[in-house]
Amino acid sequence: MQRMLTYLIGATLLAGCATQRKQPEKEYWIPSYKQAIIISALKQAIPKVDSMDSTPATTFDLIGDYRFKVEADSIGKAFYQTIKPAPVFREQGWKPVLKSVLEYYSSKELDRWAKAAYKRYKIARKATEALY
Repeated sequence: MQRMLTYLIGATLLAGCATQRKQPEKEYWIPSYKQAIIISALKQAIPKVDSMDSTPATTFDLIGDYRFKVEADSIGKAFYQTIKPAPVFREQGWKPVLKSVLEYYSSKELDRWAKAAYKRYKIARKATEALY
């Protein structure tokens, strides 16, 4: 009985690992990277966004490499700097941040950034795995 239980637990763990490996990493990594960029831009406008939401931590966990998180953060900050106040609100300094980040998230430019970053991530991960 104990042997059968051990076999079942082992088979379940192996099946779980096999299923996890089959998950299309690219399909969650690229959106997570893009989200990290958008969150960084939003943090420039709403500094406390980190304390009100768990998304930044989850996004970092999915990216899995601090270098790419830092890169995404830099891109987000740079993007925020490109957002200019609408002429109507120029005196108040109000920027159309939400509109801009939503448009940027679905832009081809950000898709290119994210896909290029993913390729570099895969290369870096293979190099790290080769060391171990």
